[in-house]
Amino acid sequence: RFFNGDAAISSRVLGLTHAKPFARVVITYLQAPPPEGVNPKRYRPQPSDIPPNHLQYLGLRLMEANIELWPWNLEDPIPAGICKKEKKDSDTDEPDDVAPVKPVEEDKTDQPPLPTVLLILPPPPPVIAPGGGATHGKLLPKHIAKIREAIDNGATAIFVAKLLQPRPAQWGQSIPQEYRLNKYLKEDWGITVDTSYVVVAGITGEKAGTYRLDLVKPNYMQLNNFTAQPIGKPLRGRHVSWPLICPITFQPKDKTPAGVNIEPILQIPDTQSQMWATKNIDKLIEEVRNSAGNLVSPHYDKGDMRVPLTLALAATRSGDTGKNGKQDQTPARIVVMGLGGGLLDQYVEQPIQNLEGGYTTQDPPRANLDLIINSVYWLVGLEDKIATGPLSIEPVEDMSKEKQTTIWILCVIGLPLVVLAAGGLVMLKRRK
Repeated sequence: RFFNGDAAISSRVLGLTHAKPFARVVITYLQAPPPEGVNPKRYRPQPSDIPPNHLQYLGLRLMEANIELWPWNLEDPIPAGICKKEKKDSDTDEPDDVAPVKPVEEDKTDQPPLPTVLLILPPPPPVIAPGGGATHGKLLPKHIAKIREAIDNGATAIFVAKLLQPRPAQWGQSIPQEYRLNKYLKEDWGITVDTSYVVVAGITGEKAGTYRLDLVKPNYMQLNNFTAQPIGKPLRGRHVSWPLICPITFQPKDKTPAGVNIEPILQIPDTQSQMWATKNIDKLIEEVRNSAGNLVSPHYDKGDMRVPLTLALAATRSGDTGKNGKQDQTPARIVVMGLGGGLLDQYVEQPIQNLEGGYTTQDPPRANLDLIINSVYWLVGLEDKIATGPLSIEPVEDMSKEKQTTIWILCVIGLPLVVLAAGGLVMLKRRK
């Protein structure tokens, strides 16, 4: 057992700052009902890669920080209280026989409604009937429309994702899984989550551009390259680790949708050339086994992504006013991260494994969960309440071969020549 004193103390301090919940996090997921004619007791829906029942420890941390939790299955209507601007019953397109999620009863006093943050989990893949028949449990346009409506009417959102393992196909082939909410993110925010890619790290080999693949690193990426964005900055000196990270791409500022501003939270800088993202992890492992010296190289010509890589970002959308004086779109905030695997219970409760210099373990990376708590504070406009993290020591970057050669010449050749020249001048002066 491990005692995470830092998290325990910070949770209590956060809890003392508010007498009542200051925000509501809505765990948003998709779970389709059983097909017609299937016994509900025997129905086993396709699970999400980040199932809501595997986020118990995260839910506990959120409640300790005085954040209220609600569930929301996208098969149900938008629960009352999520949108600041509620939709009238006459405007709804939902059938009357669909029962909404029963939320926790709200305080009936004159207190303002709690700001809402949707924690949106990856939708599961659809179930394909035997023989290639009809699919069941597919993310439909009506589900995306509910997310868009909630965000357009005052809710904020955290989109969490991770590498999605390829789906097996015929003849031993596999089909990459794309993030099923990319259509919404790209159209409304100019963002794409590349869930078919995984970030890998190599150890520099003897030949330039070749690496020994670190097979443990994809499951334990200890990355603290947080930017100055308020969500990640306090975590620069914290003990964090991430598994099966997928990168996020976004359009340049001049091509993003109107009013959208994007700020990276966590990035791998271009100086870390030993890291890249690939969608061909199986072929990379095969290359390790068959290549001379077990050395591999990134295949950028075949689609590998080179650094810099963005792993988490925050986006804001301003409320633009049209010619008629009315707002064409509502202000909104979202956070998107490809670090979702680091939030699962089985990950934050297990020690980090390290094989460098022999097998060792480190404390579980429970500080991962602070990234969600900080995101909630930022999304509801309370970034000044985010706890200041410990001071971080910037790592010393590897010295390039050119710089090493220059220093060698200066120390081994240049410095002795300066000493000899000074001695010669002294000798000449004494002779005179």
